[in-house]
Amino acid sequence: MNVTPSLGNYFAGFANSEPQKQQQTALEKLNAGGSEPGTATENNVIKDAQSVSASTAAEAVSIAKKNASHFAQIEKSGAQVSVVSFGALYKDQVLSETDTNGDGTIWKAELEQQVIAGKGPIEQADSLYKSMDENGDGVVSASEFEDSLPNPFAPADFMNQMCTSMEQFHKDSQVNGTMLFHSNGPQQPVSVDSWLVLASLAAQYMTGSGS
Repeated sequence: MNVTPSLGNYFAGFANSEPQKQQQTALEKLNAGGSEPGTATENNVIKDAQSVSASTAAEAVSIAKKNASHFAQIEKSGAQVSVVSFGALYKDQVLSETDTNGDGTIWKAELEQQVIAGKGPIEQADSLYKSMDENGDGVVSASEFEDSLPNPFAPADFMNQMCTSMEQFHKDSQVNGTMLFHSNGPQQPVSVDSWLVLASLAAQYMTGSGS
């Protein structure tokens, strides 16, 4: 029986499609004279992401405290409780693919490799790296790197597209109360293209095209 693409594939597909649009917008702005190459603008997509990450972390701590007793009851039965978002899984994957030597630190050469693979100039990679270095020690830790990545699933645009897609699937799949699963062929897992994500992020940072 053919099956519909998994929810994970849907999230990964969105995470790959959005950077392409954002990078194109940044390049169009640059070509139109909206920003000079190598000059970060006031619309700092990295600082915005870091601010949101800090708020999200504080909210997660608050939620964990409020639900501590419930989690404890579940764990008494032998089950392990963890709260993981698609945004966190997305950031973990981009980190894993960028940290090629697995030492838990993102070195400038590693970031340059990703941005260049995404057709971005090395100057963009170096400026992006400096912005990600929150404490200014010259290196980007794993936490600094993940904090600097915007969550592609947070904007309302993602939720609107997801709701529309699910509504259409629900409409097309019900016949006399029966759910039909369909696809164009075997489904392969979709992964996030970290080189595309980072090249797009670098372009947005340099041109101020981020949200």
